[in-house]
Amino acid sequence: MALFKEILSLGLKYPKVFLENINRENWYKLRQAMVNEPPTVILKNIKKYFWNAREVSPEKSITKITHFVDQLKYTNKEIYLFVSHEASRTGAPLIIKKAAEIMKNNHDIQLIFLLCKGGEIESEFSKLGPIYLLDNWNNIPHFKKELGYLLDQIGTKYDIDKAYVNSAESRQVLPSIKRRVKKVICLVHELGTYYPSGSWKVIDDNSDIVVFPAKFVNTKAMKNYSFNKASIVIEGQGLIKTEILEADPETSKARVRKELNIPENSKIVLGCGTPIPRKGIDIFTFTAINFLHQYKGSEPVYFIWLGDGDLNDYKIWVQRDIDQCDYRKNILLVGNKKDTIPWFLGSDLFFMCSRGDPYPCVVHEAMAAGLPIIGFEDTGGFCEIINKNNGVILPFGDIIKVVSFIDTYLKQYPNTKFKHDKKKFAKDYSFESYAENLFKL
Repeated sequence: MALFKEILSLGLKYPKVFLENINRENWYKLRQAMVNEPPTVILKNIKKYFWNAREVSPEKSITKITHFVDQLKYTNKEIYLFVSHEASRTGAPLIIKKAAEIMKNNHDIQLIFLLCKGGEIESEFSKLGPIYLLDNWNNIPHFKKELGYLLDQIGTKYDIDKAYVNSAESRQVLPSIKRRVKKVICLVHELGTYYPSGSWKVIDDNSDIVVFPAKFVNTKAMKNYSFNKASIVIEGQGLIKTEILEADPETSKARVRKELNIPENSKIVLGCGTPIPRKGIDIFTFTAINFLHQYKGSEPVYFIWLGDGDLNDYKIWVQRDIDQCDYRKNILLVGNKKDTIPWFLGSDLFFMCSRGDPYPCVVHEAMAAGLPIIGFEDTGGFCEIINKNNGVILPFGDIIKVVSFIDTYLKQYPNTKFKHDKKKFAKDYSFESYAENLFKL
């Protein structure tokens, strides 16, 4: 209640900004933030937003847009627009960047990138083609004017042949793009049941083709909105980091243990993701605590969480839980790592503990590294590719069975890695084939 009073007081202080931003999308974002973040952080972010929004208007983007379009070179090549909701080093942005790179290398096309928000890999996008970063993404009325003007100005030089709009998080760009692009292809990497019912209608109305990475994701999408206009394609991305197949596991194992300062004979259970409820960092932690309470084996076992994000209650309480149980040495939150390959090759098992993860790239990395994968039923499309040869799918939330599996596996199979034919794996999970299939749409 105190939080809403503070927000209301900000609304009275900045009434124009407040009224411009009362909409369904922002209400949904606020509800999500209330689950994931402390009230102090939410209020700080809202104050910062209100302050910045006072100075924001679509007119102020005109100079930037004019300069951007002036820099575009005339060409007879087909123009492909790639849209990403952000440029973070996470699954969806990495997928669209890699797909664009392969299309550019294999075909005589010109790429243009539109980023709703920036991020760590923004410079990597820029190596493939010119980037425009939206100024007004969080202000829907202003962003629509900015985007419309940008696309109209690009249209004075080019006809855009295709647009690949990456993730449901980018869906607000679709109406403006649909009016100005010959073919619109939307790649959905989220679960529709995690969004307000009916909010994905805009995807169906403004896409020629919608690509889901797995049947599971398609099914969840239909529970949000009954897609009946756009064509539906099921196409799972492949292994992005193919170099993992050639990297040396022993070198990786030694490197990770040296960095963590843990014994050479240590066993590592790996989990990863942004530390938010959906990714299940709390499930990972309680599984680790449960396991360590009863483990009697001779080799030390460590639970490593790879990934970081903004401060939130889950992150705070997870660390408190670890401290309370005095497992600070065995449960380690190591943050983000630019090169994740050694962490996968240097681990022994992978715990996919997400409450919902459509078709995560990390599962491909774990499979490529030969790690046995532990996942939960009905939590993502990755369940469709897990079998007795590469892991196990257990009842959701049953950490007792997870603990039992880890314990049994480490004791019965001292060499825990699965062996696979690297050439066959590269073919079966070829990202190049994925990108080429997208290109043909």
